[in-house]
Amino acid sequence: MRSIAGIADAQRLAFGVKENARRLQRYAYLEQRTLLALAGHLVGTPEWEIKQALGRHLWEDSEHTTWLRERITQLRTGESALDRVPDERLALLMDEALEARDTVELLAGYYGVVKPRLLAAYRRHVAETQPLVDFPTIRLLKFIICEEEEQLVWANEALEELTADPAAKARAEAWQAHLARYLAAAGGVVGDEPTSAEKLEPDRSRTPAKLPRMPARDARFELCGDFIDNRYAQASTAERYILMGRVRLNEMAAVENVASTLYETRGMPWEFYHELARHLWDEIRHSCFGQVWIEQAGYQIDEFPMRMGITDFYTTLTPLERYVLLGIAIENGAMKYPPGKRQEYEWCRDVAKEPLATVFQDYDWADEVLHAQIARRWVGAQMGTDRRAMQAEADRLRDALNAAKPHWTAADRYANLVQATPTDENDKRVGSPVGAHDE
Repeated sequence: MRSIAGIADAQRLAFGVKENARRLQRYAYLEQRTLLALAGHLVGTPEWEIKQALGRHLWEDSEHTTWLRERITQLRTGESALDRVPDERLALLMDEALEARDTVELLAGYYGVVKPRLLAAYRRHVAETQPLVDFPTIRLLKFIICEEEEQLVWANEALEELTADPAAKARAEAWQAHLARYLAAAGGVVGDEPTSAEKLEPDRSRTPAKLPRMPARDARFELCGDFIDNRYAQASTAERYILMGRVRLNEMAAVENVASTLYETRGMPWEFYHELARHLWDEIRHSCFGQVWIEQAGYQIDEFPMRMGITDFYTTLTPLERYVLLGIAIENGAMKYPPGKRQEYEWCRDVAKEPLATVFQDYDWADEVLHAQIARRWVGAQMGTDRRAMQAEADRLRDALNAAKPHWTAADRYANLVQATPTDENDKRVGSPVGAHDE
């Protein structure tokens, strides 16, 4: 047989442990910075379909980061090294990429420069590393390569549509060229490419990044404060079915809660960011449940006003308060307050008799149990309090939410909110969310 344990070219000479760890640290850093940036930008991205894809991709990037971090610690590298910036020139690149001014630049930067170069580095790593000694790295990179390739297929199609206008295309190309200069100055993703003597300075990133805190919707959608009120009790079966689908569809508000919490919270262990990325992707999926639900019923999602009251309320809270409200007050409460998750599932099964909606509610219920566990774990870590104190804080925030609801019904409150981008200054240096801030 020509192979050893099914591995070909087992006699090939390649780089050792130290070089392997060095490369993987650069990859992990770029993956980590990308997922945090996508979370930060997701809130103010108006295009519905792009919000959906960003949520999936940043969760996949959090998985990639976790796999790479674990592999690095297997290469005689201490965990403390995982949270250090491996190259200040890469930090500068990612600071600049964060400054994308709209969706065109967001996709052009991360999917036109950062991710394609990362994908090339992964392929190169698989081709160059010793296939027998470094089989664990090769295996995880194959999974990452597969997902990054899928991401780029989607992004190329989306960017082609967004840049059909020549002016938009020119802006995208200019932004890609700008970021490519910073990556080249860092010696490329791997750090071993020739660099010029030119020392690049911050351009857009000279001042802290300002990312939108107010969620945005594209121009297809009419906006409203709320549509639920007490209508569940009075609604017919057919009306309640559509109302329930609209509730799922509008879980984009939960996505934006988690995205802003993930982006704005600093100094937590890596597991916090990894688990919140999963929570975020689950909420994207739930919103997608609603879209499929509505469309299967014969409607288009833009036939119904989007619920913006709760997203408006979220912007008044701190990141911790937002997550307490969502994870403890709303999602944990949804296990028991009627109609709770079990009741919604049983209603779809026994009353509406809709098989697909029943499956959606079954998985929504399972996901919400997980989310309540995640929230209790990390809210407790931040507050340093017991469950009773956490619940008291959740009750306080729920009362504040209920007190705010009457203001959501103002007729003109959301008339001009579409694509609104009020901003709040956020620390731009998110290179190392775990541990101390970068200075």
